[in-house]
Amino acid sequence: MLRWIGSTLALFALVWQPDPARADVAIEMYRGARPKEAAALMRIVREELRVADVTAEPDVVAGWISHAPRPAISDPSVTSAALVDEMERGIKTYLHADYRGAIVALQAALTRARANPGLVVSDDRTNAAMTRAMVALALSHAREGAKDGATEIMTEYIRSLREPVTRKVFGPPGEELYDQVRKLLEAKPRGKLVVNVSEPDAQISVNEHGVGRGATFSGDLLPARYRVVVRARGLMRRYDVDVTSERATTLDIDWSLDAALHVSDAWVGIAIADGGSDAHYLRLLARRLGRERRLLVLGARVEEGRLILSGTFYTDAAAAVIERSGEVQIVRPADDVHRLVLFLRGGPSRGVVVLADRHGAVASRTPGRRTWPAYVGGVLAAGALGAGGYLFYLDDRSKCGGAAVDCREVYETTNGAILSTSIGALAAIGAVIWYAGHRRPKRRPAAAIRYAPAAGGGMVTVGGAF
Repeated sequence: MLRWIGSTLALFALVWQPDPARADVAIEMYRGARPKEAAALMRIVREELRVADVTAEPDVVAGWISHAPRPAISDPSVTSAALVDEMERGIKTYLHADYRGAIVALQAALTRARANPGLVVSDDRTNAAMTRAMVALALSHAREGAKDGATEIMTEYIRSLREPVTRKVFGPPGEELYDQVRKLLEAKPRGKLVVNVSEPDAQISVNEHGVGRGATFSGDLLPARYRVVVRARGLMRRYDVDVTSERATTLDIDWSLDAALHVSDAWVGIAIADGGSDAHYLRLLARRLGRERRLLVLGARVEEGRLILSGTFYTDAAAAVIERSGEVQIVRPADDVHRLVLFLRGGPSRGVVVLADRHGAVASRTPGRRTWPAYVGGVLAAGALGAGGYLFYLDDRSKCGGAAVDCREVYETTNGAILSTSIGALAAIGAVIWYAGHRRPKRRPAAAIRYAPAAGGGMVTVGGAF
């Protein structure tokens, strides 16, 4: 029986998962630059939102944004001049016949260049250095006898739509390797990449190679993941796009949103540089995420030396339907963040400056009222589990009492016992989840349900730490 109860609980845990297509999502929004104080504060906010079942981790949210734009320069400390110097040192190492050293140096330099494609596409000298570095790396692999490595690098070179390698670059070996790989790739199927940008003067680059000015690009490419960089109005955004064989992949870019959209490992949100309205950007982003998702928009600002955290919960951001909106001054970060998140999720407004509430004032609400369903569930769980234990005890016992000798009538209560125990277990889990979601856990919530058979019956215990 205990094994059966364990299987039931495990099945419930697997089934009871939030639908990713309908999950509540948190983003950040700022007018102008994100304040430096926001980084540490938002780490506390994300931990609180995790407990409240709101998705706020940047990598997860970014994965839900179709073709999320990322900064074309991922490391602001890197410069074009530094990239050129690093690649040229690797090329000199190759020319000095230190092929193993050249592989290490050139791989590091090219990795840095691929991570900062904006520096490459905006500077002809950096682009030319990258072209030579790729050929030198392929030839270094070839000199070391690593044919696969040489073919891989030269394949990327050809995929990147760069000029054919001639003897002027590194003599006959470079030209010969290029021709060999090009012939191998001629018979391979292609896929189509189509890029459309709403900004008419946008410049498009594919794998750091400019493919023209004019907001559109269409080309047949070898299957692979490509780095697409778009430049418009003094801004650059990078898109990672997968091209598959014999299929068309279309990248439609709404520059009015993507110019304001920030997607990085640190945070995901909107930074409004112009006079556009919040509602305009939120409507576009909500459509990109999917209208089934409810959106929690957070922001941090400093006023007269005071750090303020604000939040607005939209049940339908595309239609600008606000459920609740409020802000708190951050004095004790963990407690103040908890108060705001609890309010935004339907809790009391104590300590929160209420900016909007579709359901009216909530100052009279108390946390105790929000936890009453957990107590009801606990009572139901205790009763159902107790009844289940008694029915298991009663099963197969004589109906005639202890005095009967040949009585053949026995109780058959297995089905009822299983049903009652299942209801009790699910009610207990639901009560624990509800209670944990409406109180601030001082440590990670934990719960345990145990059934222990005993002489003349059984004992059920439900324990938890909150």
